[in-house]
Amino acid sequence: MIEVKELTLHQRGEALLDGVSFKWKNGLIYGVLGDAASGKDLLLRAMAGILPTDRGEVRINGFSMQREPLRAKDCIGFVPGEVSLYPELTVSELLHFVAEVRGLSYEKAVRYVNRALEATGLEERRRCLIGVLSAWESIRLGIAQALVGKNEFLILEQPTQDLDPRRAGELRELLRELGESHTVILSSESVEEIRKTCDHVLLLSHGRVELDLPVEEIGTELGARFRAGRHSADGESGSTDAPKRRRFDDVERDGEYEVIDLEGEKGGRER
Repeated sequence: MIEVKELTLHQRGEALLDGVSFKWKNGLIYGVLGDAASGKDLLLRAMAGILPTDRGEVRINGFSMQREPLRAKDCIGFVPGEVSLYPELTVSELLHFVAEVRGLSYEKAVRYVNRALEATGLEERRRCLIGVLSAWESIRLGIAQALVGKNEFLILEQPTQDLDPRRAGELRELLRELGESHTVILSSESVEEIRKTCDHVLLLSHGRVELDLPVEEIGTELGARFRAGRHSADGESGSTDAPKRRRFDDVERDGEYEVIDLEGEKGGRER
């Protein structure tokens, strides 16, 4: 289980994460949805123990990231949006280096490296220099290095960003396969991407949780939030003292869904 309690991060007086709390069970694929200012990737880095926060706690399988970071991180494989690889190493050398950093014995390293190569379809590239890999192979290698170890959680920052539709579909299929043995957590700015990949979604807006629900319910709930926000903003209901919240709509263009921030788009987009 992964549990986040009142996670808060400020920078220059602005709340980048504002009391984020949720509790997720193991064995599902979770999506963190939001725009560039939502704090979604900051949340993932905090969950992976890479980014310190001002307040709050992350617990991974009962281990506190704040009080037991080594034990909590042992459960996690993290894939950043831009993976830094070593072009002069071979694929196998990189993965064995990761295993050594994680403190695995040689026997365990061989087992985990072989599993990671098989899971990502890179068995035949194990002796290739990383510098000659294609962009698509490099992405899969980034995932492979996160699979080396006994980690049960795989956390990925916007994994399909900048991929063409065919490669994005292949990556979604890979993530679904990994979801059979791992709890997968990813971030995205696309509602449709979340729908196609995930079982559960967390919607963030300016560092605050807007929605936390099964993915099949997201369209209905986004529409309800939009209607409620518009109704209150028009002065027909709701308290004028209530804090202003961003409103989102779920729209389809050319078969792709987007979360549209109606406050930010007001006056700039015809509806």
